[in-house]
Amino acid sequence: MSTQINEIEIKHQVNKNAAFGLIQEGMKRGAVEISYINQVYLFNENATAYYNREKGAFDIIVKHKNKEASFTIFVKEKDKLDVLNKEFKESCFISCNKSTFRVRYLDGKPIFTFKRKIEGIDGNFEFEVPFAENGQTPDKEALSKVLSKIKSRVEKIRYTIAQKNNLFYEIDMYKDEDFITLEIEFKTIEEMENFEPNYSFIRDWTDDSSKKNKNLAKAKL
Repeated sequence: MSTQINEIEIKHQVNKNAAFGLIQEGMKRGAVEISYINQVYLFNENATAYYNREKGAFDIIVKHKNKEASFTIFVKEKDKLDVLNKEFKESCFISCNKSTFRVRYLDGKPIFTFKRKIEGIDGNFEFEVPFAENGQTPDKEALSKVLSKIKSRVEKIRYTIAQKNNLFYEIDMYKDEDFITLEIEFKTIEEMENFEPNYSFIRDWTDDSSKKNKNLAKAKL
């Protein structure tokens, strides 16, 4: 399980030549990881979620028509960040519209993610937990039966390229889209503002909400 508060990033549209040039250069250095990502975004008709502060857990119900998978994700003591206690002062319903809920299949392994913009901090608060076979989560088959019917998804191949400046370029090639994106995540806004790309790009989509994965997925509903 991982948590993070900062998600400060840029997103550029790049052409095939620029993308494959970076991938080939990274492969020569042995600095490329390739992943297949299939992520299903859950909106209000697909999921309900509650954070129970007293219990220290997320109660999740994922549903589609007559199929349903429910599970509880307990927050470990070391991961009970102040932001959880500040944002959720008591047991409460979490709106899927104001937050982002998704189940990502990363190379076939499901990971649940909850992301929310928190007032007063840079970027988003993100809470991510892999599905474990510990009785707290539904088995992969039950979950897959529900998620396979939900159309709001993004499928892509991701090339993660480690750079010499300790940054990582994430190049995404989508199954159902005719564009390629390159994303870079930074630790601080200052680091992002001082970044000078060593590649050419077609346009800057950092502030284009229509190109965010959540909205690409929602457009398929």
